Amino acid sequence: MPPASCWILGLLATLLASALADANTCPPECTCSGLTVSCGHRGLTRVPRHLPHDAQRIDLEGNNLTVIHSADFEHLADLRILRLNNNRLRHLPDGLFNNKPHLYRLDLSHNQLTVVGRRTFRGAPNINNLQLDNNQLTCIDDVAIKNLNDLQVLTLNTNNLTTLPRELFERMTGLRSVRLADNPFICDCRFSWLGRWLRRHPTLALFTKCHAPATLRGKEVAELHDSDFRCPGGGSRREDGSGCPTPPLCPDTCRCSEGIVDCRDRGFTHVPLHIPEDTTELRLEQNHITEVPSRSFAPFRKLRRIDLSNNEITSIAGDAFQGLKSLASLVLYGNKITELAAGVFAGLTSLQLLLLNANRISCLRRDAFTDLRSLNLLSLYDNNIKTIQNGTFQTLSSIQTLHLGRNPFVCDCNIQWLSDYLEVHPIETSGARCENPRWLQRRKLNALRDERLKCTDGTVSLYAGECVTAEECPRGCTCRGTTVDCTAGGLIHLPDTLPPYTTDLLLSDNEIREVGGSGVLRQLSRLRRLVLSNNHLRHITRGSFQGIQSLHELDLSDNDLSEVNSHMFDGLPELRALSLADNKVTCISPGAFSQLPALAEINLEGNPLRCNCHMGWLAEWLRSQRSTTGVPKCQSPPHLRDILITEVPSSQFACEAHCLGLLQPLHAFEKIQDKMGPHSASWVTLTSS
Repeated sequence: MPPASCWILGLLATLLASALADANTCPPECTCSGLTVSCGHRGLTRVPRHLPHDAQRIDLEGNNLTVIHSADFEHLADLRILRLNNNRLRHLPDGLFNNKPHLYRLDLSHNQLTVVGRRTFRGAPNINNLQLDNNQLTCIDDVAIKNLNDLQVLTLNTNNLTTLPRELFERMTGLRSVRLADNPFICDCRFSWLGRWLRRHPTLALFTKCHAPATLRGKEVAELHDSDFRCPGGGSRREDGSGCPTPPLCPDTCRCSEGIVDCRDRGFTHVPLHIPEDTTELRLEQNHITEVPSRSFAPFRKLRRIDLSNNEITSIAGDAFQGLKSLASLVLYGNKITELAAGVFAGLTSLQLLLLNANRISCLRRDAFTDLRSLNLLSLYDNNIKTIQNGTFQTLSSIQTLHLGRNPFVCDCNIQWLSDYLEVHPIETSGARCENPRWLQRRKLNALRDERLKCTDGTVSLYAGECVTAEECPRGCTCRGTTVDCTAGGLIHLPDTLPPYTTDLLLSDNEIREVGGSGVLRQLSRLRRLVLSNNHLRHITRGSFQGIQSLHELDLSDNDLSEVNSHMFDGLPELRALSLADNKVTCISPGAFSQLPALAEINLEGNPLRCNCHMGWLAEWLRSQRSTTGVPKCQSPPHLRDILITEVPSSQFACEAHCLGLLQPLHAFEKIQDKMGPHSASWVTLTSS
């Protein structure tokens, strides 16, 4: 095979492997085990993005979800179990369960749903366990549930239903559990079918009672005869079959009409919820929005115009506008944007107007505008741009107007291309001028002469299109996006400097012996993941993790830690996953994890625990945790060796009588240590078992 062909095949294999890895990445808000994704009780307000494509079970219960979009689960063709219970959902969009042939259990209980629409469950014909109890349902469309022929469990109790579609259960021959109680049913002539059905199935839907008319209030439907179900005037009122009216969606305090959602000057601090999916124009100007999160507008694929001007936006996620192929106008002027994330405008092939003026942008990535082939007007006026890399505007084949004025351009050799470009394409109409060097100050960019554009230090602006300076990425590490990867970098201590925007710091397979000495972590307020596995850590001093209060995941596995004390993890209120696996831990101080209120996953396996009287608390604590992924075994005393600590009876956690007297001095020492501060000895371990 020719070398070129081999190279191409290798590239394709690499891209495929990368795509597969991305498809199966666990969202940082969740924990993943096998084909199960656990995102429950995390305070989520949106469905996490990048759910693994092969997931078969997703738990989202106990969050603050108020809205869900039809695209949230669109790639999960293997989904079997979905739990959305105990949220605040008010509406389920059509198409939410499209292409879900394997979905058999769906829990939507304890929400605020009002309607089950005709197409709510379309695409998931094999549901056999459907829980809709404890909502605010007033209507179920006549065909919404009838086609779920495999239903075995159906809960509709504790809602606001006054009637049910005629012969709702006739095709559901496998029903074994139905709950209809605690609904204000009107037992008129339309309801006689249910009485007959209940009499044929005496073990189902027990305690289903009438609420009206007054003469039947409190009576069980199954005990009534056909003659008891009457309609006013003696008629036989029938359902009109028109289905349930869908309540219109519109964000609170906004106005919605004919595809336009007007939320101007409403005091919003974030992109509002309950935006209709058929919105074509979204007006959010003059609010107090500070960020545009990931996939904020992804569900609204008909959008043609977004106006976010005059807010307080400092950051926009790289995929905030993903999927908006019809977007023609994007207005972002008058904010506090300092940098445009990689790929933020990717895929916006219909965009004609992009206003980024009056921000604080200091860097433009060379590929920032790659897909904007339809762009007519681009305004970067009044920012902090000092240079622009060659090729930045190369793909703007339709550009007619470009505003670059009021930027502090450094007119050196690396901006020569822009001067040439503007001479050939006289589209810059805002009077862009040089600010430096001094002898070129106030000169227009499109009127510079070649021989005057020189570089005294070409590296100052050479990498302008990368939006990262050489000194920000530590030596021996690689920086991509907000991830700093120093794996196997030969480090003996933490890097002296790190990019302040770092969210993921990977330091495994090094020779690091200390964490808290340099204080470099205190600058990483955005850090979410810290990996220090397979180093030589022996102690972690108090205060080592101060300043990284947003940390979600901490991996300290495969080190030389021998004790865990009650102050080791101070300052980590959002920590969700902690691994101390495969260390040399023999003793863990009572309450060592009490300052980690968000902890959902802990791994302690592979540690030689000394299971004496001081460790009974740990066994009880681990037994009370639902998400322990690695349970340690006892190393001593001999009669408990290799037994999981959670399986040791409380009575077996004993100490020699002469050792008990050491407890009081030990606690006293801890109090002294608290007063001495972080540089005192980190722990004292009783040597006797």
